[in-house]
Amino acid sequence: MTEQEAEVWAARITRIWGVTNVRMYSYNDQPNSFRYEGRFEHEGFPAFLSLDNKGGTLCCRFGWSHLHLEVGPQSGIIVSDQTPPHSNANGRTQSDYWLPTFRRNCWLSGVPIEATAHEKAEWMRGYTREEIEAWNLKM
Repeated sequence: MTEQEAEVWAARITRIWGVTNVRMYSYNDQPNSFRYEGRFEHEGFPAFLSLDNKGGTLCCRFGWSHLHLEVGPQSGIIVSDQTPPHSNANGRTQSDYWLPTFRRNCWLSGVPIEATAHEKAEWMRGYTREEIEAWNLKM
């Protein structure tokens, strides 16, 4: 991966996930070797994103919630949620809350997850045709 490719990749991840504080990103000359760490908020909840493209693994850990979502090329999405249902969220667990955002952002980031054509069409809303083509997103 070149420096320019890494910058383009970092910009894509920052845009998709809404990262407000990029802690670091790094790359080397191996194909698709890229690491990215950043922080963001989703509907007022803090989250930490760790993306390692070496081996096609995308990991996401969310600040206070003791929730870890991970997706890899062989394993699919793995959820580790050790939080009790939150009374203000109608009994929903943190994974119930975060999983739709995680799936959407993973797919937009280029992680091959299972999704319906309807989901993909919905997820592409708000992005330009140029972004969709540059990111090689397919229904």
